[in-house]
Amino acid sequence: MDFSRFFNYENADAGTSNEAFQCLSHWTKEDWHHIISLCSLLPFKTGDIVIRKGELRRSFFIVTAGQIEVLATNSRGKVHQLAVIPKGAVFGEQGFIEEAARSADVRAMTDGEVMEMSLERFEVLAAQHPKLARDVLWDLAKILSMRLRFTSSAFLHLKR
Repeated sequence: MDFSRFFNYENADAGTSNEAFQCLSHWTKEDWHHIISLCSLLPFKTGDIVIRKGELRRSFFIVTAGQIEVLATNSRGKVHQLAVIPKGAVFGEQGFIEEAARSADVRAMTDGEVMEMSLERFEVLAAQHPKLARDVLWDLAKILSMRLRFTSSAFLHLKR
């Protein structure tokens, strides 16, 4: 099954604006400067594990360069690629919001980097720029909702 749409907001359902699925597309350069100043920049090399399944890490990430993949291992130990995460996409929002162990490995397919926004840094953003923090939360909620819709649709497709 192709899960590429799980992270590719540019291929939204017909009738939905592509811009609506781009993370924080309405932000100005100044707005982005505030969030970037609070993020950690994490470079990676091809094959590096960016997130390890089971780790507790209250952060979300934005791919700023390169490409990464989401991997899951089935009960027989076989590894499956669930999705490819391109430059500009957000991932890790579940762990950020729910304070639960990471559900999959995320591995670098190319050299690149991600911006990491930890919960602690997000709280600084919220204190200094509450409107921007609210925008981030709404976009993360939108991303979670889109992924849930996609997963529900994929599940129903499998049931046919």
